[in-house]
Amino acid sequence: MYNNAGVMDRSLGSILDTKKSDLDWMLKVNLGGAFFGAKHAARVMVPPRNGCILFTASACTALGGLSTHSYAAAKCGIWGLARNLASELGQYSIRVNCVSPYGLVTGITPITDAFIYG
Repeated sequence: MYNNAGVMDRSLGSILDTKKSDLDWMLKVNLGGAFFGAKHAARVMVPPRNGCILFTASACTALGGLSTHSYAAAKCGIWGLARNLASELGQYSIRVNCVSPYGLVTGITPITDAFIYG
């Protein structure tokens, strides 16, 4: 099961500008969605002792300043959830992994480069 649902909030800003409702919404959608998605996937995977749960976190779990504070908190929660689930579900041969992508702007057009350099 690939648990990739999530939302982004406003552009970067100070923690002083963050409302409680911003944090509540981010945790509910991003972390809560991942949590309950994994719960229901595990219910199906435990009896046959087979499966894989994959999460999308973010590079903001390792690098500061890439996102808002509420988004970073939710994505760090997903990373922690993945580690805990791997510990619990490994006994059932269920793999749990977390991908933390990072965007990189290069100024190079992929289609052009495929023809020039490929």
